[in-house]
Amino acid sequence: MHKRILTRAIVVVAAALTIAACDGLFGGSQIQAPKVFSLDLFEQNIRDAYAGSIGFTYAIAQNGVLVRSDGVGLGLTAAEAGGERAMHENQRMHIASISKTITTAAVLRLIEDTAGVGLDSSIEPYLPPSWTRGPGVGAISFRQLLAHKSGFFFGLVATGETDDLLAEHIEDGNILQQDDPIYDNVHHALFRVIVPYVLGEQYTDTSETEAQFHARVFAQYVQDVVFTPAGVPANRATTVLPADSNRYYPWPDDGQPGDEGTDFTLSHGAYGWYMSVVDLAAVLARLRFTEDIISNESRTIMNSERLGWWNTRSGDHGTYTMKQGGWRWTSNPVEKGMQSIAANLAAGVQAVVIVNSRRDPDATDPTLQPFDMASMMRDAFDDAFVSP
Repeated sequence: MHKRILTRAIVVVAAALTIAACDGLFGGSQIQAPKVFSLDLFEQNIRDAYAGSIGFTYAIAQNGVLVRSDGVGLGLTAAEAGGERAMHENQRMHIASISKTITTAAVLRLIEDTAGVGLDSSIEPYLPPSWTRGPGVGAISFRQLLAHKSGFFFGLVATGETDDLLAEHIEDGNILQQDDPIYDNVHHALFRVIVPYVLGEQYTDTSETEAQFHARVFAQYVQDVVFTPAGVPANRATTVLPADSNRYYPWPDDGQPGDEGTDFTLSHGAYGWYMSVVDLAAVLARLRFTEDIISNESRTIMNSERLGWWNTRSGDHGTYTMKQGGWRWTSNPVEKGMQSIAANLAAGVQAVVIVNSRRDPDATDPTLQPFDMASMMRDAFDDAFVSP
């Protein structure tokens, strides 16, 4: 008798638990299955997030494969002599400071391939022989330059990334004498003049200037170790203004012709490449999922120390390594420029966006200030997860 009663009680409890599981234990709410990434929603979120602009292009890759890309809005407005032209994802635009990510990858590859040179090696032996070394320069390492911890800061000397101005920084030396990161173009621009000497090249051909020599050797090295492995031909990753290029505008549109851009050949490294989002996404995918550009060990260092990933964000699904960029061609009378973002996200997703207009950083209305490109990308991704 007692055994039958006990068995019946177990059945009743089991049934009650089954009902509770259907309705949700402890309060009646249902147990939710994990949300899944929606590519369609992510693409729409990107289109919505960056819509406040003249035009933009985007590319999305997943697990190393391009899955979505498009151009939105205008590359040229009706104010241009040739009239309006729609934006297209294969049009080359200035990628601005995403160039630092590319330079970082090239330098890490250079260190891998060069005996006797490491991240903590001094940069001093690889500066142009004609440059005067100021105090503290011998203590500056490759790692410190990549991490913006050199102690250099253009605001203390001059503005610009030409050879002459870089030489001025080296002559003045490590002014700040500190190891705190201070983001500035000087750090990655210096690799334009360092890389040739690490390669063992010397300036001997006077048919070109020393600055042209530095720029040529550096650009060719980046092409060889970064762009070519990603399938990007030299004519699609250059510092030279593209023919019949898009223009760069203010936002809101002032109805005037935009700025065409600049030839960055003699100042690039921290910025300067003109690329399409499709080609840039190909570089990011090869960098993340293969060892064709750098080794797994170098990639781990790059990600963990945020070398080339200055705008990394924490998201709902982990840490997203990112680099954003921005450029102003003029601020008189109206701010004109662009903004860009390259992001490694969770679920094997990567995304690139380049916007061909720029808001006023001095605007008092936050809605008219420049985009926070990285935070917008993080939010677009985190909001793209849905219930199955």
